[in-house]
Amino acid sequence: MDRNVLKAQMQERFEATWEEACKAVETAPDGQWIAGSEWQVQEAFQKLMADCYREIVQSRIDALPSEKQAAFPLPKARDWCCATRACIGPAC
Repeated sequence: MDRNVLKAQMQERFEATWEEACKAVETAPDGQWIAGSEWQVQEAFQKLMADCYREIVQSRIDALPSEKQAAFPLPKARDWCCATRACIGPAC
């Protein structure tokens, strides 16, 4: 995935999380702004962090070449054992 596309998607999620955090603080009872909102804000941003990390790692995985795109084909188990004369099963 394009890095700029991923960044734009994560910025959208950040903005939604920011709004969620602001709402939690704004709706916390008077005199309990911190106690009434801290855990909601923390959970929202922890979820955002986990989502961002997952998406970044997934985009790197998606960038890996598939078997069909690899420079050379990966051998099948039977081809490998026959070529190396390491036949150990009934398939050979």
